Amino acid sequence: MNYQNIDSKIKEILPKPVSRAVHQSVVDRRLHREYNQDLRRYRDNALIGPKVPSPKNLLGIITFKTHSVEKGLSHQHFRPGFGKDTSLRELSYYLDSYRELGYDISNPFIQNAVSVLKEYKQKHLSLHEEIGWFDERFKYWLQGDNPRTAGAMQLVHSDATGKNFRQLSGERYSVREFSDKPINLEDLMDAVSIAMKTPSVCNRSPWAVKIINDKQVMQDLLRIQGGFGGYDMPDKLMLITVHTSYFNGLGERNQPFIEGGLFTMSFLYALEFKNIAAVALNAMFTNNKTEQTKKMLGLDDDEILITFVAAGQFTENELVAKSFRPEPSSIVDVF
Repeated sequence: MNYQNIDSKIKEILPKPVSRAVHQSVVDRRLHREYNQDLRRYRDNALIGPKVPSPKNLLGIITFKTHSVEKGLSHQHFRPGFGKDTSLRELSYYLDSYRELGYDISNPFIQNAVSVLKEYKQKHLSLHEEIGWFDERFKYWLQGDNPRTAGAMQLVHSDATGKNFRQLSGERYSVREFSDKPINLEDLMDAVSIAMKTPSVCNRSPWAVKIINDKQVMQDLLRIQGGFGGYDMPDKLMLITVHTSYFNGLGERNQPFIEGGLFTMSFLYALEFKNIAAVALNAMFTNNKTEQTKKMLGLDDDEILITFVAAGQFTENELVAKSFRPEPSSIVDVF
């Protein structure tokens, strides 16, 4: 169907207000069709709803839960037995499901999950804490030897301003606990300036950065975000958004998220270069949380949330999650 011819005929025949309404109806139908394809792809492939999970479904959720345990192991104020009825219960369920479905347990992400379990056990042994429930729950997975890829590690931060990019990116870790020393606002603005060189479709640069200083607003936002519990307030909290008004046509409907992701990574590297500790905190909200956040900060209707970034100065004794990555060859196809 030639939509351009239809649009042309409509404009010739109908009065302008009616023509615009009909044109908008045609556009809406086409947009719904595109979004329905997006919906189908997500519904059919993501881990959502009642379905037999695929290996990738389970590897994704297992890695998610593994990281939750890693964060607990890297907490300066360690809580023995943490995660017993939450992340560890869920990790047990998904690991057992993966094995019972006959999927490959030698997969590096599975081995990394087993590694975090052994680090959890070792940490409790070092504290002379009894966790019989843990041994029983994970008895199958605690057998044998595994690479020590997971857990917490000591981060000794060194001045990043003289590092090459391989060093800068390889030595950057997400930091959740900060010193009491405040960040210089000029350094934050310089990090934003560095990130402005992020590639952007046709140089539209649709990003916005909100810097939150107010501790009450920060606390309220982090309560909505839900992933920073148990930590002290950071010195600064940023929210990265993207204005959808910069985009056009059906093909660009998801481009704002791509633009936002690219900018976020540039900004995180820029903060590292400026010797500012930081962690990205997801803003993957349902509409209710999104609207709460937008109302609190007075955001424009066209702004979509990309991510929060908590930031502060490095401490002298920093523990961070190891954050396993697979081999590059596992994600590359050559055609």
